[in-house]
Amino acid sequence: MSVISLVPHPADPCFLHRSQVKNDKGILVGQLLGECAKVTLGAGEQLLNGVKFCLKIKTERLVAEEYTVDSFVTRTLVDGEFVYTPVTKTVTSTGDQLCATVTETGTYFCPGKVAAIWATATEDIGESKCPIMELIAQLQAAEIAGMAGNDDKDGVIPGLDEASSIGLLFAMSFFFVFCCT
Repeated sequence: MSVISLVPHPADPCFLHRSQVKNDKGILVGQLLGECAKVTLGAGEQLLNGVKFCLKIKTERLVAEEYTVDSFVTRTLVDGEFVYTPVTKTVTSTGDQLCATVTETGTYFCPGKVAAIWATATEDIGESKCPIMELIAQLQAAEIAGMAGNDDKDGVIPGLDEASSIGLLFAMSFFFVFCCT
């Protein structure tokens, strides 16, 4: 009996937004578009000519403009960390799924988008940073610094008036809820 196992992503709000797909040289070349899955077979079963394997993508995810090629990406565990590497397969898009013929069993595949030169790239394409989380950290630090030395203006982000501070925090919360969950 064939089994398909889905693996949810870590609880990192930027997991699918930042570049984390690397080629065999360790160079950033793409990002994930959805959850990983693998095919396993029961005892005595074989996968002779492969099977068309389709992975659902999260179409609402923003994709960096440098990444133009649909790809299957393998997920492996190296020194306690997951490593995501593109593989050479003919991938077709059906709108909300990426499909390819898979002959490997027990290998986790993830839908991804990579740069056209992913295999030969020698410099990072894209960034592994998460801009919204960096902005939130900066605003948090500014807020803490402002509260520590400015008791009469509790809650105002330094450099912004009270209305702007509230508007910015609301916009960040809105972005985080709708884009990162």
